[in-house]
This record gives sequence, structure tokens and C-alpha cells, in this order.
Amino acid sequence: MREKMRKHLGRATKDGKFSLKQGIGGIVDIEFMVQFAVLAWSHNHPELTRWTDSIRILESLAQSGLLSEQQISQLIDAYKRYRSTGHLLQLQNQSPEVTGSELLECREIVTAQWQQLFDN
Repeated sequence: MREKMRKHLGRATKDGKFSLKQGIGGIVDIEFMVQFAVLAWSHNHPELTRWTDSIRILESLAQSGLLSEQQISQLIDAYKRYRSTGHLLQLQNQSPEVTGSELLECREIVTAQWQQLFDN
């Protein structure tokens, strides 16, 4: 499903830039994992449906023991860094893209979490 979204909603970046929102390991990947977790586990953990924002849902996943504190901390940190960077770029009337080397650690963390959740 996410691959279909990338094809239809994603847009190619120029010069090897990374799209904070649609890029692999970006904001939408975090949000997709969060929503998948709610759909997959809320029947046994109804507390996951209490909140609608990604950060509080992630915190609920940790409190429920479904993901580790470390995993959640890393995803929340990446999410906040992406959002903060995106807001700064928007204030400067720039597109929400960074160079390929910026925020690389965040992208690697999100991609690793993605693989762990979906590729197992």
C-alpha cells in the first residue's frame, strides 16, 4: 500500500534531495507505521485508539509494551526533527526537502523500524 502511495503521491526530488514528507524513511512512513499499529493491535489494546496524533499514539505503543521505549524514542525524535525542519523551511518559503546527507540518521532509523515491522 505504501508503495502505491509513493507512486501516486510522491514526487521526484532534484539533485538527490530528500522529501521530508514523502521520502523513504520520512514523515509519512512514520505515520503509516503508527496507523498500521493501531489497526493491527487496537482490538487487544483499545488504549491505542484514545489519541489521534502520531506522537501520543507512539507513546501508547510503548506503554502497552508493543514496541520498546528505545524504538518509540527514536521514532518520536525523527518525527519531531522532520516536522521542525519542515516548518523552518516553510517559513523561508522553501520546499520541504533537504540535501541527501541531512537527517540521514533519522532516515536510517525510520527505515530500520519499517523493515522490522513489515519485513518480518
